This record gives sequence, C-alpha cells and structure tokens, in this order.
Amino acid sequence: MSTSNPIWIDLNPGASHRYGQLLIDEDAVNVGSLQNLFLCMVGDRGRIFQPEYGSHLIEFLQEPVSYPMANMIEMSLMQTISRWEPRIRVVAITATADFSMPGYKVTILYTINMTNRPGSVTFNFPSMAG
Repeated sequence: MSTSNPIWIDLNPGASHRYGQLLIDEDAVNVGSLQNLFLCMVGDRGRIFQPEYGSHLIEFLQEPVSYPMANMIEMSLMQTISRWEPRIRVVAITATADFSMPGYKVTILYTINMTNRPGSVTFNFPSMAG
C-alpha cells in the first residue's frame, strides 16, 4: 500500500449538493472529521466503540460567552485534535468570543501530515447558554 498519494474518505455529516455522501482528502478533514469530532461529546460513542472519543466543546458552549472561555476552547480543541485526528498537525487555533452571535468563531490552521500541505477551516459555534 502506497502512502505517497493518500486518499481519505469520511462520511459527510451534512450531505448537500456541494458535498455528497462521502468526502475525500481535505474535505474529509474540514467538513467531516473535525465537525464530527467536535460535536461528539466524550462518552457518546459508548462502551463498545471508543468511550473517550469526542470533545468537551458542547460543555463549554453551555457556559456564558467570555474571553476566558474562548481560551479554554482553544486548549481543549488542540488536545482533542492531537489525540483523535492523526492526519493533521495543528499550527494554530484561534477561538474568538462573538457576543453578537452569541458564541465563538474558531479558526484552525493545520498541515496535512502525509502531504505537508497547509489547510484551514473556520467554524461558528453558537452558545447554548440560556
């Protein structure tokens, strides 16, 4: 098996005309894997699969929007990606508190490990705090 031209395939959590049922290469990381990882709470996979898979993002989104919480989100997502997404190496994560949303704008800059190509993705995560 050659790793010189890898093709990654993930299921698309939001199939649309732009993205079909399956995602390949960078779309697999940007649209599929990271979104699925962030929106899966730790423990949601159950005892059969990976009980530690997931992130603590949803827990943070249930707290009031604040700058310290944005810093905690950055650190948590860095740890989550480092543990569960081996295809990329994070260069930087920036979480910005957006009080008009309210929520957080999260931008992730990364390098794809097998190709050394840079990539980036931005997510808007609305607050769930009442």
